[in-house]
Order: sequence, then structure tokens, then C-alpha cells
Amino acid sequence: MGSHVPSVFERLDGVRSQIAAARAQLLDARGMLAALRVELETGSNSTVAGDMGAEAAAIRRITNEARSTERALDSVLIEVAQRTDQLAAAGTSVDACEALLGVGEVSGGTARRESARARLARSMPQLGDALAAGTVGGEHLDAIARASAQLDEQEQTALEARQGELASAAERLPVDAFGRLVRAEIDHIRRDHGLQRALDQKARSEFRSWTSNDGTGHFRGSLDPERFAVLRGAIDREVTMLANGSDGTRAKDANTAAAALVELVSHGNGRRGRAHVTVVVDADNLIDGPHDATVCELGDGAPIPPETMQRHTCDALIRKVVVGSDGVPLDVGRAARTATPAQWAAMEAEHASCRWSGCDQPISRCQAHHISEWERGGRTDLGNLVPLCSRHHHAVHEGQWKVKLLTDRTLRIWRPDGTHHADAPTARLDPWLDGRSRPRPCGPPPTKRRTNDN
Repeated sequence: MGSHVPSVFERLDGVRSQIAAARAQLLDARGMLAALRVELETGSNSTVAGDMGAEAAAIRRITNEARSTERALDSVLIEVAQRTDQLAAAGTSVDACEALLGVGEVSGGTARRESARARLARSMPQLGDALAAGTVGGEHLDAIARASAQLDEQEQTALEARQGELASAAERLPVDAFGRLVRAEIDHIRRDHGLQRALDQKARSEFRSWTSNDGTGHFRGSLDPERFAVLRGAIDREVTMLANGSDGTRAKDANTAAAALVELVSHGNGRRGRAHVTVVVDADNLIDGPHDATVCELGDGAPIPPETMQRHTCDALIRKVVVGSDGVPLDVGRAARTATPAQWAAMEAEHASCRWSGCDQPISRCQAHHISEWERGGRTDLGNLVPLCSRHHHAVHEGQWKVKLLTDRTLRIWRPDGTHHADAPTARLDPWLDGRSRPRPCGPPPTKRRTNDN
């Protein structure tokens, strides 16, 4: 007699048990935390610091268990949606989106996202299995759904044929990095190096504005990556100018950003000129045209087609960054306290954002951190520098977190108590693509160049 296959209802009961256990653990943790606060206030326990370290470790374990439970529940919802669509095809039920929406328990956006996950898991069952096993999250499926929304049938089939590689990559990569990998795969399938995507993004760009009853103006919109980089770069520079010229009375915050936007629009006719856009491109692409291992993207990591890059290079400052045989930029600066423009160019060629694991703050908002501190003999060269946003730069210095660059440029991070937090691979020199999702040319990676449209 064959083994019993649990029904969706039996699996749901199992997930409910997981949720109940996780809630109990969280309540226990809250109770422990409250007790520790009392001990801190009264000073009645000399081992408070050690207890707090144990509590922090327990909370991390509970968080991991909660995430695993969340993924299991997502898997159940996917199975429910798939079965509902089957019943809808037979005329005995509403479709999955309508069923998931229920009577208003969730938003329409949530129901549509869950329904899209179900369709994706049906066409790529290996990813659905990985979600059920808790090794990938629902947001990994969302990344594929967003990137593949405009694919035709043939392109979709080609992407589905890579589901094993995508599932393996999703288990290793955070969602943002995985999304970049999926977009690179789709560009490779289309063999247009992102041109159609760029045209679609520009066609979908929009700006909307309205006035509320009290006279406050509101606006929202979306832009393709190239024009968004122009807008954000201009606002960031204006914010810096306004803050620096205020004698410390104005912070670099959202309110100053609003003032910066008005300043730019008000004085636009007097400030016209070339836009400031950073483009990272490999030399082979720049000289001979795109190839399978093409690197062509904006400074924040957003991919652009070679045609757009070529337009920028018509009137641009081109800065060369040479990389070694292992794909790591060679040191292009000298030993000084602050990073030189050439060293920043090398860091921008390697990273699109803050080096901290999971942080998506653009590199334009980061500072160069010395792994070995300058005051203790650390050199200002690329082997000792990483870009960190303000929050994580403070975490390393004032917060006592520890970081170290490994030989492959992976950033290893330790918590203040000495326990390992995460390993963050390089963001732009995608090591996870080598031999996995698309072919790489033999020999050393191509020399990279950075163009800065000034």
C-alpha cells in the first residue's frame, strides 16, 4: 500500500501547530525581556549582560522559526489557489484571486500577488517545492513574477526550463540580488540585453498630482531607471547644497528633499546642462558591443541596454577601473585617509549599494569604511575599504559590530557579542552567475570602465 499523501487540510493543521508553537515561544521571549528590563533598572543581577546575549540569540532563533512558518503558510495558500483555479475551470468555484480576497480579509493587491505565486508555482514546481520546504520565500517568487510579466510564450518556456537553477539561486541569495539575477536571465533569453525592458519601463512611466481638501499638494509616479537616476541624483546634490549652506539648521531629510525638488524646478532654466549619471560598463561592451557576460548598468545597479550606454558615452567622462584575474578591482589609489575619486570609481564598479547584508541603500549615500581603522595603521586602499550607509557605518563604530573582508571580497559580519551575523557577497561582480545561469567567457573578466556623465 502506498504512502499517505497529506491533504491540504492536514498540511494546514500542521502549519497552525507551527504558528501556535511560535506564538508561545514569542510570548516566553517577551516575558524574559520584561524580566531583564526590571533587572537592568534595579541592578539586582550581575549576569544581566550574559542573559541579554542569550535572549538575543533566542529571539534570532524564534525569528527564523517564524519565517519558516510564514513560508509554509504561503505554500498552503499556493496549493489552495491552484486547486481553486481547477474548480473554477470546471465551473464550480470562483477563481483563485476572488477566493483569496474573501470578504475583505486582505487587500486586492495581496490577493493578486498570492494568485500570481500560485500560477508561478504551477509552471515552476521546483520553486513551489522549495517554498514548501522553507528554503525560499514568497518574495523570491514575486521577483520572478514581476520580471517575467511581459514575456511571450516562447520566452516564458525558456525561463521555466531554468527553474532548477533559479530555485538553487533563490536558496542562496537575498531577494534583491535574486531579482537582478532573474532580470539578467531574461535579458539573456531575449538576447536584446534589456532593450525591450527599458522601452517598456519608459512607456509605463507616469506622473500624477492632486490637491487635498486642505490645499496640500500630493504627487506620485514612476520612472524608468535612467531618468529616475537623473532625478534622484539631482535631488541628492541639491539636498547636500541646502544642508551644507544652512549652518547646521537643516538636516538631510525628506523635508529638505521636498525643498530641493522645488528649487530644482524653480531654477531649472538657469541650471540646464548635462545630467549626472553613473554608468558601469565592461570594456569589451564599450569597444566591441554586447556579449554574453556584458555588464551594463547604472550606478545603483539598475540594468540599462547598451544603446542607452552608448548615448551617454557620446558626451561623458570615462574613468577606467582595472580588475584582476579574480574579478576584483585592483588598487587604483594611494595611502591617504579619505578615498580618492578613482577609488570610489572602483568601489562603484564592484558595488551598487551598501555592503551590509540585505541593505539596499544606494552607494551614492554611503561612506568609505576602513576595515582596519586608519588610526591603527589601516591603509586607504581597496583591500581595506567598503561602502557602508550611515546606519551600518554607525553600527560598526558606535555599535561595536565587527566586519572583515575575505579573500573573495565577501564581507563577513559579526554581532557585538561575537556571534556570526551574515556573509555578504559582492553585489555587482556577480559570483553566483559564474557557470550557473549563463555562460562566462574563458580567461580573466573584462576590464571595466565607469562613465560619469557630468
